Amino acid sequence: MSNDLPMLPSGVDRISDLGTVLSIVEAAQRLGVSHKTVRRMIARNELIGAHKVPMHSGKGEQWQVPVSAIEQHNTKVRETNPPDVVQLEVERLTAEVATLKHQLEVQTVLREQTADQLEALHITVRLALQAAPTPKKKWWR
Repeated sequence: MSNDLPMLPSGVDRISDLGTVLSIVEAAQRLGVSHKTVRRMIARNELIGAHKVPMHSGKGEQWQVPVSAIEQHNTKVRETNPPDVVQLEVERLTAEVATLKHQLEVQTVLREQTADQLEALHITVRLALQAAPTPKKKWWR
């Protein structure tokens, strides 16, 4: 089956995105960050072409971010974080998770042993209290 549609650049999900702009919230969703982060990125000129347009109500302005700016940003991120560095970080985190799982298992065993000891002491105290003679009532009381 042949595909007559042009190949879309990475980061562009739909043909309708080509040449379109997104709101700050939509850009944040595409980038996987908060809207505050997108505002900081705009302030640092990391999203080339972001601009303000008047709101439909006529009161104030809102930011619009071109889809192409998001794609350019994603490309820069991929270039600055090559797969080797990412793979090393994944391996480090995997090893750390394994260590933490082992520590959790050890703590679980210790907790169970402590609970068993506490239960044994509780039973011993109950038996000791039952076996203790009841004090005789004093004749003057």
